[in-house]
Amino acid sequence: MHEQTAAVRLQLEKPIFALVEDWRRSQPKIPSRNEAIRLLLWQALEQSSEKPKALVAVRSTEAIEAAR
Repeated sequence: MHEQTAAVRLQLEKPIFALVEDWRRSQPKIPSRNEAIRLLLWQALEQSSEKPKALVAVRSTEAIEAAR
């Protein structure tokens, strides 16, 4: 399956950059910085009270693909 992606340049101040670095290094399999930010973003969106159904469907599809 071909994924559509968009490149985003993100500048982080030292305190939040350090938090991201600490979080990713605490993971059993250390993700790249890009992947860590994507994972954290997904977590934040999934916890949002305004979770759109499309987001849940996309995330579920990704989980199924990753399990293969």
